[in-house]
Amino acid sequence: MNDIAEAPHVKPLQIVLAWTIRTEGVISIPKAVKEPHIFENAKAATILFTQEELDRLDVAFPKPPQKVPLDII
Repeated sequence: MNDIAEAPHVKPLQIVLAWTIRTEGVISIPKAVKEPHIFENAKAATILFTQEELDRLDVAFPKPPQKVPLDII
């Protein structure tokens, strides 16, 4: 995560959020208590990935083999 976050100068959590919201049918609900967090979450929507970065993230975090209940993290 850290090396993928370096180029766009964002935080690893922004990378995770951007990676999840790129997938149709996936909903991410990030927690944002403080104003800076709101802006960080919004910036995640502007992150563009290379195909290599997407491949690396997909390998690190594979899709589950079947539907799973909603998990709150």
